[in-house]
Amino acid sequence: MNKIIILKDNTLAQANELTALLKNNMDVEIIEFQDSMVNSLEKITQKNKTVLIALGNQCELGWTLSNKVNAFKAIILIYPQVLSDYLTMRHQHPCMIIHSPENSFITPQQLTAISRPRPDIAQFISSSHNFLEYQQEIFAFIKQYLQNPKEAHLTRIIRNTEIMKMLPAPNPGAIRILEESKITVGIVIPDKNPPFEHINPGYKNEIHFVVSGTAQFQHGSTNEKVIVNPGDFVYVKAFEKHEWTEWSEDFKLIFMQWEIE
Repeated sequence: MNKIIILKDNTLAQANELTALLKNNMDVEIIEFQDSMVNSLEKITQKNKTVLIALGNQCELGWTLSNKVNAFKAIILIYPQVLSDYLTMRHQHPCMIIHSPENSFITPQQLTAISRPRPDIAQFISSSHNFLEYQQEIFAFIKQYLQNPKEAHLTRIIRNTEIMKMLPAPNPGAIRILEESKITVGIVIPDKNPPFEHINPGYKNEIHFVVSGTAQFQHGSTNEKVIVNPGDFVYVKAFEKHEWTEWSEDFKLIFMQWEIE
C-alpha cells in the first residue's frame, strides 16, 4: 500500500488537520515518524511507494533523511525554519517546499524571479499563516508521484512525424496538438486557407510564437496591421478579435490558450 511518512511539528497550526485530510481523502497509509524508524526507512520505501512530509521544526530532519534514503518518491517540506545547504545540496527526489510568510532564507521577489534559487524545487510562499491554502497543490503533488513514480512517464513527446500526418490542416489552418483541462497548445499553418477574424473559443488568453515565415497581424477594432517575424511573440487577451493576413508560404506559428480563472 502507498504510504506517507509525516514528521510532525505539533506546535504548528493545521498539522493535525493536514493529517486528517490526507487520511480522509487519499488511499494511503499515514505513518507518523518516530526516531526508532530511521534504520527501517530504506526497507519501507523500497517495498512501498512512499512520500515524506516534514513540517516546521522537523523540516531540517526531513531534508537530511530524504537525501539518505534513495527510494522516496517525493518529499514535501512545510514551513521550514532553516535548511542546511539549501542552495547547494543536490536533491535526488522531486521536492516541494511551502515557506512561511516570515521565511528567512528566500524572499517572494527571489522566488518569482526567472533566476530564482533552486528552480529544481517547486516552491511557494504562503500569504497567510495557513499552509492549507495550498492543499490542492499538496494533494496533486502527492498523487502525481505515487501514481507515476518515474518522471519519464509524466512527459509526452509529440513527434514532428505525428504532426505532419495532420496536414493539410482544415480551414483556418489550426491544429490542436495537446489539450489538458484548461490549456490548449497547437500550431497554425494557414497555407492556402483564407484569412479570418476570430475570438478565442472559451474564456481564454492566448500567446503565439512565430516559428517561420512572416505575416501581417491585426488586433482589435483598429485597421493597423503589424508585420511579425520568426521569433516574435504575440499576446492576445480573451474576447479580443485578431486576424492573420498576407502570410508567406512558410508561415507557421505555435499557440497556447489558457482558461482564465
